[in-house]
Amino acid sequence: MKPRIGKYVIMILISLLLLAFGIFLTIRYFINHNYVTAYNNGDYNATGEDILKTMNFPEGYVPYYNLGNAAYQKGEYILAAENFSQALKYYPREGEDCKIRINLALSLCYTIDFEKLDNESKIESALVTLYQARNTLMQNGCANDEGTGHNKDAQQLKEDIDKMIEKLTKSNPPPQQNPDQNNNGDGGGGNGNSQGNKNKENELKNNKDKAQQDRANKQGQSGGGGSQGGDGGQGGGGSTITRPW
Repeated sequence: MKPRIGKYVIMILISLLLLAFGIFLTIRYFINHNYVTAYNNGDYNATGEDILKTMNFPEGYVPYYNLGNAAYQKGEYILAAENFSQALKYYPREGEDCKIRINLALSLCYTIDFEKLDNESKIESALVTLYQARNTLMQNGCANDEGTGHNKDAQQLKEDIDKMIEKLTKSNPPPQQNPDQNNNGDGGGGNGNSQGNKNKENELKNNKDKAQQDRANKQGQSGGGGSQGGDGGQGGGGSTITRPW
């Protein structure tokens, strides 16, 4: 009798564990479903998803990905980048890995204020961020230098970033000093340099806007269906991020 009782106890314990796991998955599903529904209706409150970080299995990358989307839509691009970076640490599946990388690269680009790149230090910092975004897309083959990355949106974004890097590099030549201006000391060259910087800023901003708009148009023509990114405060909108899961 005792062995049979022990067998029943084990079966009951297993049943209770399965029931608890089922309840856990159900709660997780409804929290995530409510968040996605609210997000699609323009409500980016991610309190529920934040709770899921403590219930972080299976697919532990999902809550961080969704939190990144919410932060991005609210214009909190640094926070968005942090969440997307965290999502990548949970080994997302192949197709979803590239989507997270696209959103991370876009968030990094939006941390750059292209309207205020008025000195060499800021330009160098912007280049570091652009290269970081570029490298993010290049990992795991989402994009490559040959133009054959296995995710077309990642490849297009990488090429857009390459254009921004090229423009930014060309617009920042070594400073040329005019001996006459130095001798006169009347500050006349300052206005010219200021105007030159302003022209560079405008050129960079226009190039970024055009590249992002071209990318958005291409996605729209192919049914890419993402939501419009950000509030346009960092050099204009037009970037498309993938929706939450």
